[in-house]
Amino acid sequence: MASCVDFNLLGNLALNGQTETACTAYLLQTAAEVNASASTISSLTLETIGINPVSIAYVFAWGLGSVLLIWSLGFGVGAGVQAIKRL
Repeated sequence: MASCVDFNLLGNLALNGQTETACTAYLLQTAAEVNASASTISSLTLETIGINPVSIAYVFAWGLGSVLLIWSLGFGVGAGVQAIKRL
């Protein structure tokens, strides 16, 4: 069972009485808990967390589109300013 600990005034680790889910300091886990969480983490792949080629292409296209839109707006404003200066 995991325990929530924090440093006391003397600089030593001491139980602070918080539950596992509400722990805001350090959570000490048993070896079995660490091994279980490590096997869960190692089983994660990009696909299982929602990163796939389609989502990467969507984000890339959205970002590139945003950059090109801002560039074209700046180019248009600059061309407009130059046209007004020539009048």
